Amino acid sequence: MIASAIAGLPPLWARGAIAAVAIFQLIGVVDVIAHRDTIKSSFDADYKSSLATIEGWKQQCKGALTVFNHDVTLNYILEQNSIATSSPFAASTVPVTLSPGDCAVLVKTYRGIFSSGAIASYYRAMDNPALKQQAMLEFSKDPNAAIKSKIGHEHFPDYLIELRDYDVLDHITLPSWSAEDLRRAPKDLPGSGGD
Repeated sequence: MIASAIAGLPPLWARGAIAAVAIFQLIGVVDVIAHRDTIKSSFDADYKSSLATIEGWKQQCKGALTVFNHDVTLNYILEQNSIATSSPFAASTVPVTLSPGDCAVLVKTYRGIFSSGAIASYYRAMDNPALKQQAMLEFSKDPNAAIKSKIGHEHFPDYLIELRDYDVLDHITLPSWSAEDLRRAPKDLPGSGGD
């Protein structure tokens, strides 16, 4: 269609039109490569800083530290660094028993393939009197969160990664974040906020 329109122009105008199209295509390629003004900037999650923070919390923890997450990339990185995880992507799928002095880290990211109700039910499990939140950090501001929320008709977090560090005050058993358990968890609930 564009080629037909350009072909009908006088030669000088056709050259200018071809140059304009080429320039706009080049700008588009640069934007995609640089992840500028594209949704691809959402894939720039700062896993390196997240890992460093979790490793720091692990060193400060008096007992064992377990990370509860549903992010496949972060879970892989944690397992490669010998950090215990409870995740649909972890090798272990048994409930996690924690004792006083242990620590738990909750990682909040976009729900991905899991229903918001399922993720919300696991986030709520951390609202327990046996756990005391010590710290909360956010990484990788998502400049496109608002537009993604509008287009997707669901809430997208403002940050790609949120970490919450908890001290364990009493004996507690938390559910495994296994894929099987997530399938059994409640489906999408209005206003569940499981993002």
